[in-house]
Amino acid sequence: MYRGIFILLLNGFVIFTVGVTFASDDKYDELVVGAVYNETAQQRAIPTINDLFAEAVAAKKSRLPLLIMFAADDCGYCEKLEAEILKPMYISGEYQEKVIMRRVMIDNFESVRDFKGAQLETFEFANKYRVTVTPTVLLVDSDGKMLAPKLIGINTVEFYSAYLDDAIDVSYEKLNGSASNYQQVTTSN
Repeated sequence: MYRGIFILLLNGFVIFTVGVTFASDDKYDELVVGAVYNETAQQRAIPTINDLFAEAVAAKKSRLPLLIMFAADDCGYCEKLEAEILKPMYISGEYQEKVIMRRVMIDNFESVRDFKGAQLETFEFANKYRVTVTPTVLLVDSDGKMLAPKLIGINTVEFYSAYLDDAIDVSYEKLNGSASNYQQVTTSN
């Protein structure tokens, strides 16, 4: 009898099984599955946007900064940033109340609707923020105004994660005030 955790890929679906027991005798092999998790990798990716105007409405309503990752299809550093930092942040749900994460592909030759409603090519939109290297991450408000210095490229994952966390915190505080502004101090006599 064998026990373990297995991850299977089947037609683009990730099937995660926990507490799997294989029992074997001469007559049959038995597979007992404790839990199955089924979700495609595409569903868990940072959403690619082409309507920043609509995203701005959501950002304004929720008072959250908008994180925009500028990426390109053949950019290995973009893949590393998304796979090792942004996707785990996005999937964890821990940042859901702090930032809205989106991606703009600058080499897909599609148009995007900017924060004012104007249609631009993706590279034109990137030029508005002087994005010349991918990956570049911006944190902006609902008007498209930068809230923190842009993060260009990626060095080590550990350092980048710290810089990104700081930029998200600064951006959130600019939109909502610092946490100390909302803490109610009570004193007892």
